[in-house]
Amino acid sequence: MIGFFMGRSMSQAVATMLVLFVACTSPQLVASKFYPKIDMDNSSSELFEIAHEIEVSSPSHFPKPTWLLNDPDVVVIAEPAIGKHRPEKDVVMAYAEGYSLAYYMCFIETLRGTGFDGDIVLAIANYSLLEKNVLEYLKTQENLVVYIHRLACYESDGVTPSERIWKRGSLDIFQMCHLNDVYGWKDEQGNVIKKAKDPRIGRVVATLRYEWYWIWAQYYNPNVWIMLVDARDSFFQTDP
Repeated sequence: MIGFFMGRSMSQAVATMLVLFVACTSPQLVASKFYPKIDMDNSSSELFEIAHEIEVSSPSHFPKPTWLLNDPDVVVIAEPAIGKHRPEKDVVMAYAEGYSLAYYMCFIETLRGTGFDGDIVLAIANYSLLEKNVLEYLKTQENLVVYIHRLACYESDGVTPSERIWKRGSLDIFQMCHLNDVYGWKDEQGNVIKKAKDPRIGRVVATLRYEWYWIWAQYYNPNVWIMLVDARDSFFQTDP
């Protein structure tokens, strides 16, 4: 911003700042008033064409993630820290660990701005890793479901226990971790009586996140649409 104003007169700088202030505070830019503009009939890219038809492939059959525990009574015991699943609603899911507030706002506000009224489900970093104002913002969002779960991670040797490691300003994407205490056993009243340790080898969060997706999918009806997407580099222009 400083470089932008260099070489301009004071009156020009003030006028420009007023225009920016009006634009950024205009009611038309509030998320609930935002309507994306996109031409669905023409593509401006030479590499891609807009798809007007969707073909749904039949699902593949794989064992449940709990099969390694070798007990049919094992169930999902992880609970969201914020929000509640609505089984009849379409849902957008993302693993969004360790981001600043701006990334969460861009993802959520542009999605809601399209008119999407389904659930948004996120897994974010442990409480101690949350950046400023992130938790407060997420708590204000309607129909947002957030899981805050501590990972059991390791040093580069894959053996020595460690907290999540930061590298160059972001969480280490290659750090190996376990997802403990998301499965377990409940009594007849639904109370958790025992938690299960992760039976798999340690894995990076880019792989581990798909287990979260499976867990969340259990809460939704078979006929709803589920979208899995990266949160940090995504924004929305139309209702997915």
